[in-house]
Order: sequence, then C-alpha cells, then structure tokens
Amino acid sequence: ALDLSGIAREPGLEYFLDFSVALKKDHPFRKRGFEVAHGQFELPWFVAKETTASELPPVAINDNKGLTVVGENFRITFDAASGKINSYMINGYELIQKGPQANFWRPPNDNDKGSNMIGRLGVWREASQQQKLLEIKSEQISRGLTQVVATYTLDPVDGEQTVTYLIDGNGKIDVESSLALSKNDLPDLPRYGMRWELPVAMANLQYFGRGPQENYVDRKSGAFIGMYGGKVADQYFNYVRPQENGYKTDVRWFALRNDNGIGIKISSENPLSTEQIIYQSNS
Repeated sequence: ALDLSGIAREPGLEYFLDFSVALKKDHPFRKRGFEVAHGQFELPWFVAKETTASELPPVAINDNKGLTVVGENFRITFDAASGKINSYMINGYELIQKGPQANFWRPPNDNDKGSNMIGRLGVWREASQQQKLLEIKSEQISRGLTQVVATYTLDPVDGEQTVTYLIDGNGKIDVESSLALSKNDLPDLPRYGMRWELPVAMANLQYFGRGPQENYVDRKSGAFIGMYGGKVADQYFNYVRPQENGYKTDVRWFALRNDNGIGIKISSENPLSTEQIIYQSNS
C-alpha cells in the first residue's frame, strides 16, 4: 500500500508509477544496485484540461494562384495538382519538404518476405502510389479558422480517401484522414497513416511515449512511457537483414527540430506509432 495523497494532481497530465527491484548486496557477477526487474503502472488520474474559448488571430484563404492559407506569421500553400501541402512557412522558415500523404503500405521486413507479403498485400502499395486527386475545396469557417478538404480516388482498391485540414489563426493544422471502400474482399491493410518529408536539418527528435529503445506492439512493456530524445540518425540499427527501425509505440507527441530549436510537433488524441523507414538492399 502506497500513500500517494501528497501528489498534487493537475488536469491534462498523465501519471505513472515506476517500480525498480535491485540487489541490496553484492552477488557473483551482479553488484549491489543491479536491477533485477522493473515495471510501470498508469495511475487512473487523468482528467481532461478544460480550455477556455479565446479569440484566434485572423486567417484568410487566397485561391487566386493555387490555394494558400495566410495568417499573421505563417503561410500554408497547397499544390493544386496533388492536393498536398507543398509549403508550410512560419516566420519565414520552411518547415516541410512534402506535406502529409495518406499511406497504406510499409516496406516488408525479413519475416514479411517469408510470408509473401508483397504478393498477398501488394494492392495496398499500389493504392498508396496511385492516389488521384478528385477535388480540393476550401471554406472559411470563422475569422480565425479555415478548412481545406482534399478527396482522392484509389482505383486499385476501388476506394476513396478524404483528408481534411482544419487550420487556425495560430498556424496549427488539425489533420483528419478517412478511407471509404466499396470492396469487401480486400486483403489485410499493412498500415494506415500519414507520411511527411521534412528538411534534413530537423535532425533532433523529442517525444513522449515508450522508449528509449525501439519497441513494438508485441514487445513494448519493457519500454517505459516517458520523455525521450536524441538524434534521428541514432534511431537506426544496422540489422543484418532489413527490419523496421526506430519504431516507437504509445507516442502522445513527437517533435523534430533543427539545432536552433525550430521545427514541427505532431500530436494526437490517441497514441501514435512512429517509425523511421530505412531502405536496404542485399547484394
């Protein structure tokens, strides 16, 4: 029994209790303080933080040449041909190289090749590569809020993909992706997510989730939830055969920044999984 009454609970915060079992004496090959076991338990204390409505800075839509959303210190431009964001500038600094794109595929690892993943599930790779823009439309929701909706056809799976961007006057983008399918006999979906490409200078990673080592859904309990960080390049491990790299589960948010602290932060209402994709070839 533990007395936790002295902890002041704040709304909007999560609380975890970490246990560590260590040796009290020296043993052969194991000195005093050696950790024998550890565990983490989430405390049922989370209460959503109440937000008060505040006046957002004004934001406007300019569709004279393409589609651009402009605020006090930012400019977001959509490509008319693809419907994707091709520029996201804040205070004159470009944050991305290529905007979010719906993705249904992941590179096969060693086990996947043994199960003929490409042959069984390859139609989803084709769907990721063959998205055709059906329409892109915008709407001024309020003085400080705009909405852009891009709809795509996915011929390989006879489906339709809709990506909705809700942009407020602070430059924050709320991205929602939805998939509608007509076929009932499609194979398993390898992945459902969004892919971004960021400038190479954003080499510093910080995240709140499981770590610090890579972890996966079936081997994550030994990786505690916490605040972790490091270089993006250090998330890679040179496996003998191609595998997924730097996979992190139960991620509440993650940020990628340059050495000056400028970058982009991604968060979600539900925990995310993040991954660094490394393409390898075996000679």
